[in-house]
This record gives sequence, structure tokens and C-alpha cells, in this order.
Amino acid sequence: MTSKNRTKKFLVFSETERRSLRGDRTVRRVFYNYTPVAFFYDDDLTSKKIAAIQLVSTGLATNIEAGEVVGLHRNTVSDAVNTNQLLGLNAVIKDDRGRKGPIYYTPEKRDHIIGLLESNPGEIDEKIAHLASEELGTKISRQAVARIRVEYTKPFNGFSPPSKKDLMEIEAATRRMEKQLCKEVQLSFDFENRPELKDDIEKISAEPSFEGADTARENTISQLEKGITTPYAGMIFYQLFLVELNFSNLFTDFKPPEKGQYSFEDICLSLIFGLVHGLSSIEAHKLINPSQFGPIFGLLRSPDPITIRTYLEIMAEQYISDSVIDKFAVQVLKIGAINPDVFFIDGHFLPYYGRNVLAKGWHTVRCQALKGNEIYVVSDIKKRPLMFITEGCEIDFRPIIHRLAGKIVDYCIKRPVLVFDRGGYGVHFFSELSQYADFITWGKHIRKEELMSVRQEDFTVGLCVNGRCYEISQLDKTLTESAATAKKEGRSERSNVNLRMLVIREINKKTGEEKGRRLSVLTCDKQRPSWEIAYFMFNRWGKSENFFKEIMSIFNFNYQPGYVIDEMEHQPLFDNPEVTIIRSTVKSIKKGMKKIDLCH
Repeated sequence: MTSKNRTKKFLVFSETERRSLRGDRTVRRVFYNYTPVAFFYDDDLTSKKIAAIQLVSTGLATNIEAGEVVGLHRNTVSDAVNTNQLLGLNAVIKDDRGRKGPIYYTPEKRDHIIGLLESNPGEIDEKIAHLASEELGTKISRQAVARIRVEYTKPFNGFSPPSKKDLMEIEAATRRMEKQLCKEVQLSFDFENRPELKDDIEKISAEPSFEGADTARENTISQLEKGITTPYAGMIFYQLFLVELNFSNLFTDFKPPEKGQYSFEDICLSLIFGLVHGLSSIEAHKLINPSQFGPIFGLLRSPDPITIRTYLEIMAEQYISDSVIDKFAVQVLKIGAINPDVFFIDGHFLPYYGRNVLAKGWHTVRCQALKGNEIYVVSDIKKRPLMFITEGCEIDFRPIIHRLAGKIVDYCIKRPVLVFDRGGYGVHFFSELSQYADFITWGKHIRKEELMSVRQEDFTVGLCVNGRCYEISQLDKTLTESAATAKKEGRSERSNVNLRMLVIREINKKTGEEKGRRLSVLTCDKQRPSWEIAYFMFNRWGKSENFFKEIMSIFNFNYQPGYVIDEMEHQPLFDNPEVTIIRSTVKSIKKGMKKIDLCH
């Protein structure tokens, strides 16, 4: 049985959960904009507290609103939220509402037993219990003496942690002291122990003070000169890199809105400094104080999530985002922030959950086809990104490599070295790409017998990568595409290309024996040492695949706001031209099988 109830901006569904042994219970699920955000049980105080903490910590509700949703008083919600922030969720779940001390063994009895323990240090617990029973005129058990002995000696043997109540009192006192002193304490240098600082200060004081370009910068500079605590002040150091990057010049091609309060540079600065502060999505910008965060990058107030999304949509509609990417890439190469020796190219599938009709791509984690886009990144040997581009899933990987290679050449990188996965394999593609760039990729369609035919004495180069040892051999390899592939792509003649193939085998460190299967690497670079080619190929996963995992831990660009529960529109399907041939072949085979059965 299911029912629903709306509490302001939340929708609460009630459902009876059937349990055969312990009886039925009611579970309530809380939805916000059709997105499930929390759930709790009617008869479970712990689940109500956890649900309230989730609503408050995500910024969806205040203490009062969360209390109304889960059915708790606002003070109870406030205590649960504060306890979770200070001591963690275990302290919230722990039930410490029982009696705080023993009833039968009063403090007078405990003091008397402790006196007997001090005066008779060598006596056993049973003897101490007998003496205490005679002197106090009541029954004292041996177990009680043993427990009191342990509690009495524990502070002397180790650290006795403070209780939950003690920690809360310490935290409250700390907050009162901080509130009282934070605006009164003047930051100062330690001139007594470090006299060299005094000389530096005297030199700096003779220089003219900084002048702010606007009111926001003037207020920030004034606060820093007076030593007033300024939130987010440490992030001002990132402005040095932005100046070196000539960040303001990246957005000159965009036409700003006529009545806009912000510029496109301000919007991107808010995103960059938000990442520095740990804001993992655009929606997270509503969790900060805009009047304190904005002055860090020269604004009276930082933009809210709605404003950021509106400006990004305006930028996307102008279709000149490529100019920002190109300017950024040229500048980072110019200042030496990117190593131009080798570039790793890889793609990452971005699922899309909106209503627009998009081609489907393969989600490798969920192992299913979903509509979305593919984001491609070019990074250097130190995993630093040079550029990003986003394309639909219907576009093959090889045209993307062609496009990115052409961009890199336009950035004045003569004959760049490109490393990519087997998805870029293609004989005709290799012949075209090798005319203006060197590539390194894993071998494909290489027979196992051919790899195993390489003699042991031909492995003349050794290499250790990530704690593993490898031996390398090399030989010339001529690839020729099949007639079917050439015909399918509209070419009358088959393409061929002469490449260099590395055969790599892994060696056991202790025994020196070969282990695992042999690997093959294809490249058109005939001059570079074989160990360097293998080193670049082995680093492809760490510099490309792991890059996406690390960047997603910083910013959740897979995030899509909203949750649609109805069925989406039908997605476009692309007919496979070989399906008709395969179906006719299967049909003819079945007919032949029936004839054979009839003959028998």
C-alpha cells in the first residue's frame, strides 16, 4: 500500500514494507524535483536523524524544514547535524540517553573500595570485597571490586578519551572564543625570533600600496593590509598563474549579453576558484557565501548556479568555444606548462539523461548503450591537459585523432608524437596520419604465432615500468588493408603502410623467465629508441584513463540535474549494412540443414 504527502517543496511517499517475522513497518521516501533524496522509517529514530542530516547537509532544507519532513523537533535536528559535523555519524547513532552512572555502588561506596585498594595493593579482589562488606555493612561482590579496580587504574595506564558531552562543550567554548577574538586579533610577524622579517617589512613599506581596479578589490586589499581574517584569501595566489596564462584574453571573441551583470571571464573564474575550493559541481556554488567568495576574483558577489548555467548556455549558442580552447593551448605551450614531447589522446563517454534525441554510446561501466556524448582530451606525459573537445557518439575515433593532430600542428608543434588505444587502428588511417605526425598504438590483428616466433636472443633492450620488467625486440611490419574495408570506405585500391613493430615480453624478476602473453606495439617513428616507444605506450593508461577518474573526483561533469521518471523518446538507430547479408546467409544454411534432415 502506497500513499503520498507533500511538505512544501518535498514530496513524501509512504509505503508499507512487508516482513514475515518482525511485522510490517512503514517506510517514507522523500523526493525533491522527482529525485529521491532520503528515506526513513516511522518507528526508527535513527533513520529519521540520518534523513534529516542528509536534507540539511545537501542544502535542500533548513533544520525546521527537515524536522517537518521527518517528524522531529528542530532542536533535535540541529543537535544531530552539529554532532555529525563534530563527531561523525557514529556519535549520532549511538544511544547515550540511559543512566550515566551506577545506582547501587554510590560514590561513597566506590571511594571506600578505592581506599581499600590503595591500602592493600597486593590483596585479591575477593579479599577486598569481604573487607568492604564487613566495613560498609552491605553485600559487595567480587566482580564489582574488579570493575572498580580497572576503572580506577585506567587513567594511569593510558589516555582516557573525553565523552561526547565533553567534546560538545569544548567545541562550544572554542566557537565563543573564535567569535570574540577573530575580529580583534591583529595578524603580526614574529620580529623577535626572525629579525630578517623586520628588514623585509621596512623595504616593502617604502613601496606604494596596491590599488584596486574596482570596489571589490579595494575592500579586499584594505582587509589584507589591516590583518583582518579574510575568507578564501589563500586562493588569491592562483591569480598569479591566471595572469601568466593571460586568462582575460581567452574570452575576447564572445559577445557579452547587453544587460549582463557579469562577464564571461567572471563566470569561468567562479568555476575555477570553485574547483580550488572543492565545489564539485555548478549546483554546489549555492553552498558558499557569494559576498565573501566573489572578492577573491574581483566581484562584489559571486554568481549563483542559475546565472552560471545561463551564461554557459549563451556561450554555447555562439559556437566559438574552439577559440577559447585554441588560445588556452597556445598559451600553456608558450609558458611551458605543457610538455610537448608526447601527447596522449583518449575519450570518455558522458551519459545524457535529458529529453533531447542523441545517438547512443557504449557505457563501459554499466555495460549498456546509453545516449550521450564523447569527451576527448589531449594530455602530456605529466597528465596535464592541453585541450578538450566534445563530439557525438556517432563519430569514429579516427577522425577525432586527425582533427586533434591537425590542431597540435597548428600550435607550431612540428611532427607531434601521438599515443592512443586500439580504437584508432586503421591501415589507411595510419598511412595518412604518418605524413605529418608520429603515432604509437597497440598492435591489432597480430597472430600469436608471429609474436612467439621472435627468438629469445632478439630481445636486446630491457625496461622497468611500474615495478614490472620487460624485454623488447623490434622488426619491420607491412600492413595491408582488406579489399572489403577498402570497398566499404569507397577506395578502389587497398592501402598499405610500412611500420615498426615492437614485440614486448614480461620477465619474472626472480627467475628471469618469461611470463604472460607477449604484446605488440605499432609506430611509424623509425628514429626514437625502442625503450622510449614502449615507455610511452605503457603510460597511456595512467596518463589518459586515470586522468578522467581523477578529474571526476574533482568535478562531477557526469552530473545531470533533474530526474525524469517517464519514458524517453525513441532513439535513432543506425542500420548495419552487413545485417541483410548475414540474415540471408543464415536462412540459406537453415534450408540446407532441413534438406539434410529429410535425406536421413
